Amino acid sequence: MAASLSRALVQVPRRTWGSYIKSLETRPRATKSFTSVCAAILGDALAQHIANHDKNNWEYDWARTARLAVFNAGMGVLGHEYYQVLDGRVMPHAAKSPRAVMSKLVIDQFLFAPVCTAIFYFFKVATEGRPREYVPEMQQKYVPTLLAGYRLWIPAHIVNFALVPNRQRILYANVVSIFGTYILSRAQAGDYSSKPGPEVNGGGSRHDRRQRGTDVLPELVLKQQ
Repeated sequence: MAASLSRALVQVPRRTWGSYIKSLETRPRATKSFTSVCAAILGDALAQHIANHDKNNWEYDWARTARLAVFNAGMGVLGHEYYQVLDGRVMPHAAKSPRAVMSKLVIDQFLFAPVCTAIFYFFKVATEGRPREYVPEMQQKYVPTLLAGYRLWIPAHIVNFALVPNRQRILYANVVSIFGTYILSRAQAGDYSSKPGPEVNGGGSRHDRRQRGTDVLPELVLKQQ
């Protein structure tokens, strides 16, 4: 019995991974889009539950999760094409060299990420039915989203470009986004601080800042895949 259970525990992940690799070979865009959707759903569910863990009654924002899932579906396909071009054009003869890794990182974080962030906020306000608020939304959130995202994605993409095979980079980014959402959600919820939440320079209580932070958090984590 124990031996059968042990074999099953080993075989199921192995078969799942084998099926994933086969799917990458036959339908790479659809596969990467699917894993990106899964990451959006899991990541936003974590963010919402952690942000509201101290409330007795709260309503899950299914529309927000749906918007992130749709956006990530497109990002999975875009990411496939993007990594193909990036690896094909930036030092393909020495793809894992420090110079190549840093070149790709600069392109990714200071060219690709800003564009994707701008597109994301346009998509967000449009699907929320308030396209006229695009400029105020960008003025309020664009720079904080980029700066916060750099803290997660710069080290994550150093590993990505240095170690992860091209076809598995989207999956790697999906996993990072889920764990990044969890860590940042816990931090914004105050779980990593023993200090009370006082008023700080007119910024409101910790609860107020946390509520504002949950608007940005899934965006900075999930948009760069």
